[in-house]
Amino acid sequence: MKLRINFHTGTTFLLEWEEMDSGKFYALVGLLAVVLLMGFFLKLIATP
Repeated sequence: MKLRINFHTGTTFLLEWEEMDSGKFYALVGLLAVVLLMGFFLKLIATP
């Protein structure tokens, strides 16, 4: 899969990655969700 973003300044951002099986995809999404939730709760606890 390829992602190409062309900015108006002439800069091109190109990102390529290979297809992965659904198990790895859901594992990465789950890990990202856990990290975001932990960050949210830690910030909530640290706020006086």
